[in-house]
Amino acid sequence: MKIETIFDGIIVGTFIVSIIIWVRRIRSCRGFRDAAESLAPSESRYCPRWTLLDAFLAMLGQMLLFLLLCQWLLVCATGIAEVPVSPEPALESAQPMRTQFSISVASFLTIALVTLFLFVRQTRSPVALGWFGSWRHVKLGVLWSLLLLPPVLLFNSLLSLVVPYEHDVIEQFGELREPEIMAMTLLVTCVVAPLFEEFVYRALFQGGFEAFDSIRRHYKISGRLPTREQVNMFGWRPLGLWPIFAAAAIFCLQHWGQGAGPIALFPLAIGLGWLYRQSGSLVPCVIVHMVLNSFTMLNVYLTLPPA
Repeated sequence: MKIETIFDGIIVGTFIVSIIIWVRRIRSCRGFRDAAESLAPSESRYCPRWTLLDAFLAMLGQMLLFLLLCQWLLVCATGIAEVPVSPEPALESAQPMRTQFSISVASFLTIALVTLFLFVRQTRSPVALGWFGSWRHVKLGVLWSLLLLPPVLLFNSLLSLVVPYEHDVIEQFGELREPEIMAMTLLVTCVVAPLFEEFVYRALFQGGFEAFDSIRRHYKISGRLPTREQVNMFGWRPLGLWPIFAAAAIFCLQHWGQGAGPIALFPLAIGLGWLYRQSGSLVPCVIVHMVLNSFTMLNVYLTLPPA
C-alpha cells in the first residue's frame, strides 16, 4: 500500500471522527456555541495589560532582526555587503538556507525580547502571556486538532479548486530537493512559524483587543477606568467575541498574496482564537497550528514529482 493512500485514509478517517464528535456534542447541547464551550471550557486568568502597539512592535522587531541577520550572514559568507548581479551557484544555492536560518533566529529572539520587555515593564510573566500550561492544555490541543483540521483542510482543498493556494516556502520546498534545505524548511514551517504567529496574533493582538474590550465594558458600567488592583487581580475572563475575529482578520491579512490563503485560513484562525479565549494558554493553539502545518508539508512532500 502506498504511503499516499495511507495519508488520504488518515484524512478521511479524522474527518469522519470530527463530524461525529461535533454532531453528538451539538445535539447534547443548546447549539454550536454551547458545544464549543463544552469542548473548551473557559478558564480564569490575569487580564492582559499589553496593547496593540506591543504587537506591531513585535512584528517590526522580527523584520528588522531578520534583515540584520541576512546581511550579517551574507557578509560572513562572501565578505561583501551586497549580493552581486550574477552570483556564483554556491552563493545562490545557499540563499534559502540563510533565509530560513535568519527567520528562525529572528523569531525566537523576538519572542524572548518581547516576553522579557513585558515582564520588566508590566510584571506580566510568561504564564500570563500563555506560554505555559498543563497536561489539560496539551490534551485540549490534540482534541481540537482533530476537531478543526479536517474541516479546515477540506475547505482549503475545495477553495484551491477555484483559487490555487500559493506560498513561497511550499514552492521552495518542492523545487529544492537538498536535504539540508528541506529540513530547515520543515523546522521553520512546523515549529518556528506556529510559535511566533500564535504569540503575535493570539497573545499580543487578541490579548490586546481583549484588554481593550474589558476596559471598555468596565467604563461603560462604572463610569471610570479599572484600578491597578482590579487589573492585576486573578480571576479575569474575556467576555466579548469580537477580539477573536479582529485578530483572525489581521492573521489572514498577513498571508495576503498567497492565493486563497487568507480565506482558507480564516476558519482556522477563528478556532485558534476561540481556544486562546477559553484557555488563556498558547499551548493548545501552538499544537493545532503545528499539526496543520505538518500535515500540509507532508502532503506537499507526497505529491512532489520524481526528481
